[in-house]
Order: sequence, then structure tokens, then C-alpha cells
Amino acid sequence: MKKKALFFCCALCTTLLVLTGCVVNPPVDSGPSKKTLLPSSAIQVIQSADRLRVIAYSDVCFRPNGKLTTRCAHQLSQTIKLVKSYGSGLIQVVGYSDDLYDSQTASTITEEQAEVITNFLWLHGIGSQRLRTMGYGGRDFIASNRNVKGSSFNRRVEIILVKNNPLIKP
Repeated sequence: MKKKALFFCCALCTTLLVLTGCVVNPPVDSGPSKKTLLPSSAIQVIQSADRLRVIAYSDVCFRPNGKLTTRCAHQLSQTIKLVKSYGSGLIQVVGYSDDLYDSQTASTITEEQAEVITNFLWLHGIGSQRLRTMGYGGRDFIASNRNVKGSSFNRRVEIILVKNNPLIKP
């Protein structure tokens, strides 16, 4: 009986430690010596000959009040020249979430985050007629939602450009 109680107590303590580690997010601007479960960069750029995809990870790009973090704004500013080099075609700004929220809440959150990025692009010289904003909510996962790290990759806003693609009339 004592062995079962000891085993149960150890299992409970281990579970609590694991759950605590999953809930607590380290500071975004932590130094290189601290480990983080979040993407190492706020922005990821995927470039091909005719397409540019800029991914802004929500966990490191947005404060709880919905505004951009300084780190993310700085990294986005560095990509503006690259965005402008892809011609004058349509730019889609699409928000995505994990499966944590119901579909309506996820759509609202991702639409708001995509709108923040769209406004940032507009303020930095990208014409509003080129920008299309969408919130896809909890769809199109790029990682598993079964762990914290995978979910953090799914919470993102993507800026998608096709080089010299003419504007699509709505």
C-alpha cells in the first residue's frame, strides 16, 4: 500500500511539474542562455523564385492587448524592403490559430491579428489596394496541436505574395 501511495505521489508531482512548464511562457526577449518552447524568431521568411511567404508567430509577435511586440515590429520592418521587391501584386495577410478556441473565437482572434499586420504594412508604404486580410481561425495546421511547441507554430499570421502577380479585382 505504501508503494502505491509513493508511486501515485511521484506521478502526481511529475505531472504538476510538466504542466507548470507548459503553462509558463518565458519572457519573449530572454537571452540566449534561456530555453524557450516558442519559435526562436518572431518572423520566418520563406522565399522562392516567384513567391514570398513571411510568417509572424503570434506567441512572440503579439502582446496580450493585441499590439505588436517591439521584437516583431523590428523584424517586420526588416522584411518590408523584400516585400516591396516582389512587385505590385496582391498581398494576402492570413491569420491562423490552434484548436484551443471554438471556431468563432478563433476566427475573430486571427482576423484581428491579421488586421494588425495589415495596418503595419500599410503604415510602411504598402498600398491598401494590394492588401487582403483574412482570419482562418483553427484551420490549416502546420504542426501538431498535441503539444505546446506545435500549437505555438499553428498560431501565426502569414503574409503571402506572388511575384508580379496582377491585382485580383474583388
